[in-house]
Amino acid sequence: MLELMRNWRPQPSEAFYKKPPESSELGRRIMSEGLIFMQEIGFEAFTFKKLAERLQTTEASVYRYFENKHHLLLYYMSIYWLWLEYHLTFGLHNLPESASKLNKAIDMITRPDKLNWPLKDLSFDHLLNLVVTEWGKIYFTSQIDKEDKAGLFADYKRFCKRLSQLITQSYPHYPYPNTLVSTAMNMLFVQRFYADHLPSLTDLTQDDIRITDFIKNLVNGALQNPTA
Repeated sequence: MLELMRNWRPQPSEAFYKKPPESSELGRRIMSEGLIFMQEIGFEAFTFKKLAERLQTTEASVYRYFENKHHLLLYYMSIYWLWLEYHLTFGLHNLPESASKLNKAIDMITRPDKLNWPLKDLSFDHLLNLVVTEWGKIYFTSQIDKEDKAGLFADYKRFCKRLSQLITQSYPHYPYPNTLVSTAMNMLFVQRFYADHLPSLTDLTQDDIRITDFIKNLVNGALQNPTA
């Protein structure tokens, strides 16, 4: 698997971009520098004009690749979910029981820093920080229905469906598998965000390994007591 991961490259949907950023040196610089810059100054302050100045190119050149900065943000998120899905597919393949697979999946999701990251041109630390920091800006927008119809959330929805299926396989009578998965995923990133910015609202720190136990308690507790 390690050898396969070394050669892995993400293939986000064409719905995210106007021109494949991997197709040119400028496109690759937009991806690598844009990730670092967006994470450094925040999504609100980030603009294609500022990125163009950083890259010493024109704003129009950046727009040739992406329609707007939200599509660029979603492109980064897609890379993250495609990477996790790849690990999930191979990491759970030989586990015999769905319950074991579910707990292993939670290990992967809550401790992604322990997984192999093969993309040397993209900073994993910046990507993970971007996912945590900008989580609420991905889905809670006025354009979500339009973007969903365009397929911009397909990777995340497919990833969550895989987790829901693990729940259904082990607990076929549990009535809320999709709700539990989306709640746990949201809780994971909200708690990490609180750890950095509103620490009085959480008992965890950003790199606290107890986040794994917390999510497992949340999920397994709900599965064991579905009517409680």
